[in-house]
Amino acid sequence: MVSMAEELREWAGKDVVVDTSTPYLYIGRFEEATDTVLKLRDVDVQDISDVSSTKEVYLMSSARLGKRINRHSAWIRIATIVSVSPLEDLLHE
Repeated sequence: MVSMAEELREWAGKDVVVDTSTPYLYIGRFEEATDTVLKLRDVDVQDISDVSSTKEVYLMSSARLGKRINRHSAWIRIATIVSVSPLEDLLHE
């Protein structure tokens, strides 16, 4: 069976959206993944509980206007990840 880390290698260097089971949403350049963490560079970390928006609305805005980098890097625990997708794959109106 192929691990998540192995599957994600094809996205190295691409901007990805990482949705988690927490209020945090991450948009950043995928750098690497291990069995326990995923590492992003030039990251937009957004705590959705701090804004009057949903994750989906924030994502659509970021897809149109670009990510708002507020971290040089971020490590995200694999156990908290709900989904990962390339930012360019977002369908926006």
